[in-house]
Amino acid sequence: MTGFLQASGYGVTLDCGGGFAEIDFVDSFSLIGPPLGTQVVVNAVMTWGGEGCVDIYGPAGKLGEQCNSSSSPLVVQQAMTVGTPVLLTFRLIAGGGISSSVNNGDFSLSSVPMGAAIVSCKGYVSEPGVTPARTTSWGALKLLYR
Repeated sequence: MTGFLQASGYGVTLDCGGGFAEIDFVDSFSLIGPPLGTQVVVNAVMTWGGEGCVDIYGPAGKLGEQCNSSSSPLVVQQAMTVGTPVLLTFRLIAGGGISSSVNNGDFSLSSVPMGAAIVSCKGYVSEPGVTPARTTSWGALKLLYR
């Protein structure tokens, strides 16, 4: 699952430095699935297109930034511990110069281990990994339902 952000900036004149718009998505993310206290490193990813910048902030401050229209995503690593929420901020900035600009971005969390998922207070849910199951045979399964 990805989240979507959009910012529009409108400029005035070059003498005034132009205009800009900034939008922050701030949420508390939790790792669920593995035993309590398990530590995992996940990727926080921001893909974007437009004119401006994107930043990702974690509990320790700025994790990364990227400016000027780029086709490659901003990818930073964030350590997470099961049972301990992590506050992340995804920032999108559109700079207007003497005209206007629009900056669109999608954020996601990837590299989540199998059997785990990331959920947030505002409804974000990562694609859950495959849930482990015991192997069995078709005959054993049929015996369970007779």
